[in-house]
Amino acid sequence: IPPFTKIELNNSKIITPSIAYLSGEYVLKLRQLDVDFYAEDSTFSFEGGNQAAGTEVFLLNNFGVKVFKNCLIRSDKAFTMDLNVQATNGAVTFIDCEFENITITPRLGVDKVLYTKAHPSLEVFADNAAAITGGVPTGYMYRTATGEVRMVYTP
Repeated sequence: IPPFTKIELNNSKIITPSIAYLSGEYVLKLRQLDVDFYAEDSTFSFEGGNQAAGTEVFLLNNFGVKVFKNCLIRSDKAFTMDLNVQATNGAVTFIDCEFENITITPRLGVDKVLYTKAHPSLEVFADNAAAITGGVPTGYMYRTATGEVRMVYTP
């Protein structure tokens, strides 16, 4: 299988106006195509939410990967973005992203929310081995049950 086409979005702002609330639009739609999508240092903002009370900022159905690094993903309405519904193909990875009024529900064993620095949303693991088993790559952070922040390393 040849590599997928790569689409990159860097240092950009995508702001969907509140009028999209009436038409059920998304900030970002990736249809069922063979593409890898990478966004870095960008903002994705949905002003006013949408018909599903702001719960559908993204529709990520492309067959390749989706990577968001150092991005702000926000909505005027607080909600949980369920990637079980909004991302049907390919893994979604958020690296050092900030979420304003949005809580992410990743697909178990598929999607990741990773941080290279201390962050309140770090996943909790007992130790380095548990973090590796949980899918946290080397160089990324996790938190212990006592709140200690640690970095995953290769033993």
